[in-house]
Amino acid sequence: MTPAMHMRPPSASGFMDRHIDESLLVYVARVSLLSVAPVLAIVAVAIWTKSYTLHAHDLVTNSRLWSINATVIMGFLDVVLFSPLVESGLLVIPLRLLRKLRAPDDLIAACCGIFWAFVHVSYIGTNLGFVAAWPFYIFTHVLMRFEKPSLDRGWLIASSVHALHNLAALVGSALLAGS
Repeated sequence: MTPAMHMRPPSASGFMDRHIDESLLVYVARVSLLSVAPVLAIVAVAIWTKSYTLHAHDLVTNSRLWSINATVIMGFLDVVLFSPLVESGLLVIPLRLLRKLRAPDDLIAACCGIFWAFVHVSYIGTNLGFVAAWPFYIFTHVLMRFEKPSLDRGWLIASSVHALHNLAALVGSALLAGS
């Protein structure tokens, strides 16, 4: 193994490790793309098979935090800024609880992913919310990777990956809705 490869034993989450020569911005972009690509593929199949109807305007105005006449700007800020900050911060609670039980990192990330998938299903009111399991698996791993030196830094990096994921998912879903 070269120094640029993993510094800990390989795991299922090894592809989310930051390489030694990789800038933080490149890492955030790469991991965000890794989290959003399968989600957009599933949404595309759901739209293509006509099992789910997606309207571009509903993407940012369907939030239950805002009234039915919510502005697109408020919905956008909810999806791309507020939700990633809050949801990534809330990842710390199950992470700390499962760490006390000495659970492996992959199990902790899977539990967080499944939990947040159920939250998203109840929030958006459709089973398509289950696609959130994969991104939250990734967000949890990112938080775990960077929490050791500083929990604040880990939260900020996980929130950045989450926000970029939501932005890419929003743009991609809007493009899919328009087709």
